[in-house]
Amino acid sequence: MVVVKTDFPKEQELGDERESIGDIKGFLDGRCIYGQDTRSKVLRQFEQHPVLGVFLDDSFDATSYARSVLTQSTAAASNRALEDGLGALDTELRAEVVTRHDQLLMQVSGLRETETSLAAVSTGVANLQAAVVRVRAEIAEPYRQIQTRTRQLAALNETVDLLRRVLRMLKLIAKLREQLASSNPDLSKAAKMLHDIEQLKADGDLNGIDVLDEEVSWLASVGKELRVKAEIMLKQGMQSLSQAEVGTVLQVYYNLDELHGAVRDVQARYIQVLSSQLTLALDPAKISAVSAAAAGGGAG
Repeated sequence: MVVVKTDFPKEQELGDERESIGDIKGFLDGRCIYGQDTRSKVLRQFEQHPVLGVFLDDSFDATSYARSVLTQSTAAASNRALEDGLGALDTELRAEVVTRHDQLLMQVSGLRETETSLAAVSTGVANLQAAVVRVRAEIAEPYRQIQTRTRQLAALNETVDLLRRVLRMLKLIAKLREQLASSNPDLSKAAKMLHDIEQLKADGDLNGIDVLDEEVSWLASVGKELRVKAEIMLKQGMQSLSQAEVGTVLQVYYNLDELHGAVRDVQARYIQVLSSQLTLALDPAKISAVSAAAAGGGAG
C-alpha cells in the first residue's frame, strides 16, 4: 500500500521550490545563445530522463510539478535528480562560456559603448531641457512686457485721438459763437463750422465729456435756427429772382452737406405750384367763361 503524505510544506518552502524549478526550466530551454540550436549531449540525455524530461516540455508548469512531487512523496528523489541535472548544466554552461568567451566580451564591450552613448544622450537631453527653460524665461518676460506696452500704446493713441477731437470741437464751437455774435454773421461760414462739429461727433462717441455735453443743446438750437434762416432766404431769393441771394443760400446748404436735399425740395415745391397754375389756367369752365365774356364784349 502506498502511503500518501498530506503534510505539505509551508508556502515559503513551496515558493523556493518553484523558483528552483523555474531556473532549471530556463536552463533546459535549449535555444539560448545567438539564435542557434545549442542542445548538447546533456540536454539530449535529459529528454530521455524520467524526472528531468518534463522540464523540456513547452507546457511545463512549475507549480503543478512541485505539488505533484510533494504529493507523491518523491521529493527526495526528485531533488537529487535536480541537483545532478543542475551540476551537469553548470558544467555545460561553464564550457559554453569558455568556448564563446571572445563573443561574450564583444557583447559586453558593445553594451558598455551603448551605455556610454545613452549617458551622452541623457546629458544632451538634460542640457537641452535646461536651455529650453532658460530661453523660455528669457523670452516670456520680454513678451509680457511687449504685450503690456502694446496695450498701453493703444490706449494712449485712443486717448490722444479723443483729446484731439475734443480740442478741435471746442475751437470750432468758439469760432461759431464768435461768428454768430457778430453784427453781420456769415451764414455760409457758420454752416461750415456747424457741419465740421457734427462730423467730429459722428466720428466717435463723445458722450459723457462734460465740456461738450454743456454745448449739445446750444448746438442743436443753432443748427435749427440756421436751417430756418436758409429756407427763408431761399424762398425770398426765388421770389425776387435774386441770383446773389440764391447763391448765398445754396452755399449754406452745400456747407451743411444738404444741398441735394434742399434743391430737391425746392424743385418739388415749384413743380407743384406750376402744376396748380396749369390746372387753373386750363380749366374748361374758366376758358368758356373767358371766351363768352370776350364774345359779348365784341358784340357790344
